[in-house]
Amino acid sequence: MTSAQRHTVPASGVAAGYPGHHLSTPQLLPQLMEAATNCVDTFCRVERGERVLVVAEPDSDPLVVSSFAAAATLAGADVATITVPPFSAGGFVRGQPGDLLLGAVEHADVVIACTYFEYAHCERTFFSRIFGSSRRVCSVLMGASPGCLVTAGRFPMDLYMEIARRALRLMQGCKRIRYVTDSGTDITFEGPQGIGCSEPLKPGTWSIFPPMGINFYPDNSHGDIVFDESTLTGRPLAPVRIRIDDNFVSGVEAGAAADAAVIDAFANGRYYMRHAVVGLNPKIRMINAPQFERERAAGTAYLGIDGTGAAGAIDRSQPGFAHLDMIFDTPTVYVDDVLMVDRRRLLLLDDPELHEYARRHGEPRRILAQNPFIW
Repeated sequence: MTSAQRHTVPASGVAAGYPGHHLSTPQLLPQLMEAATNCVDTFCRVERGERVLVVAEPDSDPLVVSSFAAAATLAGADVATITVPPFSAGGFVRGQPGDLLLGAVEHADVVIACTYFEYAHCERTFFSRIFGSSRRVCSVLMGASPGCLVTAGRFPMDLYMEIARRALRLMQGCKRIRYVTDSGTDITFEGPQGIGCSEPLKPGTWSIFPPMGINFYPDNSHGDIVFDESTLTGRPLAPVRIRIDDNFVSGVEAGAAADAAVIDAFANGRYYMRHAVVGLNPKIRMINAPQFERERAAGTAYLGIDGTGAAGAIDRSQPGFAHLDMIFDTPTVYVDDVLMVDRRRLLLLDDPELHEYARRHGEPRRILAQNPFIW
């Protein structure tokens, strides 16, 4: 096959093994509908007569996609679904997505994206285009699997928001946040800005369902990263250590040379520290779950580096075309000198006042347990 004959449709979920994560059966429909209704009614806040677009990729689970469409239809919305070629990992392919999807998005009030990689990290649907519009964008990503939706997708929205409010109170106004892991990560984020968490959608906003965690952007960052999994490498063949100095990647040391080569191959100029997140959702699965599902789990932490392009300067208002997320499955997290997460235990889940609030949904220790069971 010559270069002129090569296929130009990128692979995404199929290449990363996405379809193997608990494929649906018709018997799951009651639980999937409960999750989809939770999303449509309490997170997307769909109203009668609104136009809802459900976006799928070829490897999106069809019963998951139809559950979202059905829930929006039952809410009285005008609903359409569209299947598009896979978004490229990390938004590396420029000019995505295509005109057909953009045309449909232009007429939608609500977009529910069941895509493997992030809808809002693609060039033509980037965050800045969402925030400048009147539509609401719900990104499900790797959470668009039956296993995620029948667990965290059914978690009570008001209880999640109570957890998020307490995390925000802890982080707002802090001067530094630090991640530490037994594998060698020790990175400090100074001057965290834009601190916010997943919350029900308003016009001109984007958020993730099932709700994820608390996000921030550092003025500066420095230290070492030894991740458990990344967008490009999956679980690395051997430890990868990335050095951060003054918000930029200054070195990559990999036990497997192939992993270092992959990270280098997808660079777009210098890599810089784009953002970081601490997960807050206690019902996200950790075992056999894809990376962008686990990143939402209470007590996990992740960060995203991105490309600066030829200019070599940080510009978070534009896509970097090299967004590389890295997760830490069992971190310890400090907010200033306060311990927030102890080896993945989100300590605010032990708060007696939160337990009293959670009682309306069941036995507090069970409903707040960091496992995927809805008791």
